[in-house]
Amino acid sequence: MSVEQAQVAQREAVQRNTPDLALPRTLLPNSLPRKMNTVSTGVAASCAMHNCFDHSRCSLTSGFPVYLYDPHEHNVQRTGYDIDGFLKTTLKQTLGYNAHIVRDPTQACIYLVLVGEALLEQDLLRNNRYAAQEVEQQQPTAPSQTHDCPIEMQKLYNLPYWGGDGRNHVLLNLARRDLCSRRTNALLQQNTMRAIVVQSAFELDQFRPGYDLIVPPILGPITKNSSSCDSIHFLEKT
Repeated sequence: MSVEQAQVAQREAVQRNTPDLALPRTLLPNSLPRKMNTVSTGVAASCAMHNCFDHSRCSLTSGFPVYLYDPHEHNVQRTGYDIDGFLKTTLKQTLGYNAHIVRDPTQACIYLVLVGEALLEQDLLRNNRYAAQEVEQQQPTAPSQTHDCPIEMQKLYNLPYWGGDGRNHVLLNLARRDLCSRRTNALLQQNTMRAIVVQSAFELDQFRPGYDLIVPPILGPITKNSSSCDSIHFLEKT
């Protein structure tokens, strides 16, 4: 056997005994969330990651793809309310640079929806972030009244990928003013179904531990009057 033949035989032996290793294949969903039945407020109140989140859309090798509903195109506020354009643009631009953001909704693990903080349109024009609170102090009303909610829940339910029960949706309610304001906690006593709620203040019976998320207020500190708010007490204990 020549030297060349011996070298060839050695290479063949090495190739036979060396396993073919590669990075795990990326597994992504390839369809939109299936249409499911709506869920009651009782079911929504008991939501946890094991019974309300669809893990099948988030494989370990998926890279955690996230879809953002364009806040300029998918407005879920009632007539007369809107979210500050600066907040919409900032969120869209910031997440646009994130490696997890995908443009194809069929590939998404979770769906982000900007739902607040919504202000009265005339307050946005005056750039008055605290006008709504001043009106509430002058004309107090029960926070449970439906018209007091700046979010049109039917618009939320009609989002194209809501899937009937809102699973894998994350509702971003980013506070910019006093956390005691009813409009800051706009989702209080609203049926968010299986969607995860992310905001700065919750009532004790509203927050779902291990499911909902508490985040700091944005663009400014909490006012000193907020210390008397029950939701702030809960936030501090958490």
